[in-house]
Order: sequence, then C-alpha cells, then structure tokens
Amino acid sequence: MAGRDVLSLCKMVLDNYLSEKKSPLKKNWLAELIRKDFPRTLQETLQLDKKEFKVRASPGQTLWVNVPWVAIFNRAETETAQEGVYIVYLFPEDMQRLYLTLNQGVTNQIDTKGRPKALE
Repeated sequence: MAGRDVLSLCKMVLDNYLSEKKSPLKKNWLAELIRKDFPRTLQETLQLDKKEFKVRASPGQTLWVNVPWVAIFNRAETETAQEGVYIVYLFPEDMQRLYLTLNQGVTNQIDTKGRPKALE
C-alpha cells in the first residue's frame, strides 16, 4: 500500500470496518492493512527508531474486535498492551470518530494481584 499516509489509512478503517467485519477476518484486506500497513506507515511517518519503539495493531485474532487499535510502545516502558503506559489509536465501535489516547495496561496486574487490588 505504498503512498498511503496515516490520515488516509485512518479514513479507510473508519469507512470500511463495519462492512468488512461481516466477512471472515482471515486474509481480509482491511485486517491486513490494520495489522501491517498501518504500523509500518505510522513508524515511518513519525520516524520512530525500531530499537526504541514498537508499533502494533489489531483488528482481532480469530474474530473481529469491536474496537480495533494501533499502539505505539516505548520499549523502555513496555512492549505490550497488558502492562505499562503507551499511546494508542482507538477506533470506536460505531466508527464515527478516532481517538488518540494514553493508555495504561492492567492485564498483568490483574493476573498477578487480582482485579480489586490491581484496580486500586
């Protein structure tokens, strides 16, 4: 998908996700765009050093998720959405907007400490 910029990729996701979500996820063109093209384009556009930053995205694993995402992880902080603080683009379920957020992963804390203690 050479020549696409981050804004055009965002628009493609917003415009096509709900209709593509009705198709199988495996080998879907939009799922591949989210997983591969979006992270690569974002990494190149922001000129992020791959040694310092990891960019990952997900439309889902075996099934489509309701809220696809594209995250930027500072490797000194975390390399996963399960812990640490990271930047993430979130496409909401209705695909009417796009959020750029600062998130904190709590999955590992919940797994090790239990939900009430981790959420404290």
